[in-house]
Amino acid sequence: MGALGAGATALGVAPAVSTAAPAAPSLPSPAAGAASAYPLIAPLVAGSTLARWQVLAVRPSEDGALILIASAESGSAFQLDVCRADRSLGAPQAPGRSEHFDVFVSNLGDGSTPTREEQGLCAMALAEVIRANEAHLSRDGYATLRERLDSQRVRRHVD
Repeated sequence: MGALGAGATALGVAPAVSTAAPAAPSLPSPAAGAASAYPLIAPLVAGSTLARWQVLAVRPSEDGALILIASAESGSAFQLDVCRADRSLGAPQAPGRSEHFDVFVSNLGDGSTPTREEQGLCAMALAEVIRANEAHLSRDGYATLRERLDSQRVRRHVD
């Protein structure tokens, strides 16, 4: 397990992934054994649980990032952007990092806006899932956050 993974586990956010039906009957239950349309974050699908967060939606990397909408136990929704890793000098630092990908909390900040702890912990847990899948997957279609910002391709899917 990488240093970040050990830190995430020490913080109590080991990425327990469940595709079991959610407790709330108003949420759709994922099909038993549903395959993720996004192998990078498999087995996660809308309706899955990632540790203490609910996955509400997953969107394709049409703008250079895979978008995951999650909700905290409080019910507030937030957006995570999975981008290609950028380890160059001055690159934005993501709360969730794997070897080839960075997981950013999309909070309309410019890098000086503090990340809400709950959302940052979810980004770390998602990076653990990615770490388990990334070795055999292509990074084609993914852009770094810097590339997305430079080309103005960053979009918000949650208010």
